[in-house]
Amino acid sequence: MNSQPYNFGKFVNAKTIWSALLIGAFVQVRIGIPATPIIVQVSLFDAVLPIIVFWGIYKHWLHPPSALVSLVFLSLLLAVFVHSAILYAIQSDINVTWLMKDTIRLVVVILHMSFLMILFQREDMRIVPKRSVAGLTVTMAVFAVIVFKYELFFTGELFLQELISSVHVWPFIVSPTIQATTLLGLLFLIGSDGKWVDTSSHRLWMIIGSIFVGGAAILLLHKASAAVGLLFGVWFTIAGAGSRVSLYHILFSALLALIGSGLAGFIIYQFELFPEIAERLDSIDRSIGIRLELWTFAAHEILGSFPVGLGLGQFSQAAGQIPKFAAETHFYPHNSPLSFLAELGLIGLVILILLCAVLFRSSAGYSKYALPLFIVLMAPPLLLHDGHTIRILLLVVALGLMRPDRTATSVGGAR
Repeated sequence: MNSQPYNFGKFVNAKTIWSALLIGAFVQVRIGIPATPIIVQVSLFDAVLPIIVFWGIYKHWLHPPSALVSLVFLSLLLAVFVHSAILYAIQSDINVTWLMKDTIRLVVVILHMSFLMILFQREDMRIVPKRSVAGLTVTMAVFAVIVFKYELFFTGELFLQELISSVHVWPFIVSPTIQATTLLGLLFLIGSDGKWVDTSSHRLWMIIGSIFVGGAAILLLHKASAAVGLLFGVWFTIAGAGSRVSLYHILFSALLALIGSGLAGFIIYQFELFPEIAERLDSIDRSIGIRLELWTFAAHEILGSFPVGLGLGQFSQAAGQIPKFAAETHFYPHNSPLSFLAELGLIGLVILILLCAVLFRSSAGYSKYALPLFIVLMAPPLLLHDGHTIRILLLVVALGLMRPDRTATSVGGAR
């Protein structure tokens, strides 16, 4: 394994590469397809990562993955392409535009994982530059909140209103789920080594960071990320130096976070401190209700289409037949496992099993003190949204995969 410093030139090193990747994961661009409700959302990350990897291979600073890893990724790509091609050939009523869009979407995710695993082969790239990441966290949070609050760029609703007869491109779009999750991912990376348990000052900074990111999520009107930020803060508070990580600690953290978020929500709603936030809190029941309806519908479609599946992008076709879903533009199940099973059938089940195995192994690449943070970072996007395409989550998972297995170290080894 090559340990030569990653260096494109005089001013480019591992920290620069990290900064480019994280900024890329944060910056989102939306492109509207004319005369359709389809919006293609791409990330700067989609261009930055391949450039870095291909340049690194060209310069011999990076090396292709092993034959086994290459075979796994090629098999996944082939399965996805063949599945889409077969459905295109045999189903006359398939929505080709959505099929192509979501096939490309999943292929990009698979390629990104392979590129990140190549990049994180390097030991110097597996070290998180904490100060750089902390600076980016503050900058990104302030930027996203200002843009979102003052509508400096089009938000999703305005974007749809403008989508009439021509291609629309906006250079930056605030997508609260993506930006809030990215901020949480940055906070996780800073605390992923568990060294914050050693000193009260370090732990205090992590608590302040949790409050800051949670506050940014509230201002971005993203309830789930705000709750996760609060849970981060509780965990940083109670997981002290020398303490054992036990189920008791995890459950106690969850209970405190639940009580805290409930109390904060009650105060905001009761006293109307922030009208926009209070309005969102008032919609929690509806948000939960529509998800339950979508999940029930997805389960019905899984039973009716397994083992072939509906086809990538075709859940939107099925959901579009339901007036309530169509009116609120619900094109996805808001649950990654259900999305895989509904659209890919048996192949989706294989991908889901592989995803669980990957997440389990990735979590072992981080400190034991970061394990609860890893779980709450991953769970809401994957279970409440279709979060398997969020770039910061791909980066976190790949980094954990390429680090030494914590559970395989000797007694008294890694945190």
